[in-house]
Amino acid sequence: MRKPEAERTRILLGGRALIVSLIAFGLCAGTSVANEDEEEQELLHNPGFEYPLIEPGFSLTKPEGWLAFSSVSGRDGFRMTTEVFHAGDQALHVASQDERNSFQGLTQEIPVEEDAVYEFSLYVHNDPAEPLSGTVRGQMSIEWKNARGEEIRRQWGPEWNRRLARHEWTQFSMTQRAPRDAVTAVFGITQFNEQRSRDGGAFYLDSVSVKRKR
Repeated sequence: MRKPEAERTRILLGGRALIVSLIAFGLCAGTSVANEDEEEQELLHNPGFEYPLIEPGFSLTKPEGWLAFSSVSGRDGFRMTTEVFHAGDQALHVASQDERNSFQGLTQEIPVEEDAVYEFSLYVHNDPAEPLSGTVRGQMSIEWKNARGEEIRRQWGPEWNRRLARHEWTQFSMTQRAPRDAVTAVFGITQFNEQRSRDGGAFYLDSVSVKRKR
């Protein structure tokens, strides 16, 4: 039986409306996924210390993309390794310098936007063969800078010490909002020796990450 013309028109228009609605929904969903991917994109270069590739074992080679510093002239305790890692095939071994009031660390400076929120995280593992002792500790930090390269603010995050687990990885993180006029931020991991020169030990570092949250 042939449907009345008016009913056929309503069915046709309804179908078109449904198609338009589905397309609009798909575009919105696609935009949402794109925005989420943009926010969750890894901002660090070589966050897992995978480059350069090293021979099996330990190497004094410095990880690509990271700036190493030390208060002890001409010496630091950083070694890339394939022996213990959280993800990928390599990690960084950080050994104390066994000197009182000394420090050493790694930093990476990246562009940021003021008022945006950033999450800085990492995984560390106490070295079972030479665990952290005494006052030796590690700590994360963020240094916000303006367009002239001047420090606006420095924020210290969680720290780890001799109580750090020796047989599993532990994650530490800090989430901060970029202050007004911030154009870059220095994300750092520092190892400190404080009161006694005989304190020592080492830890493994891997899977460092910086992501914009919103």
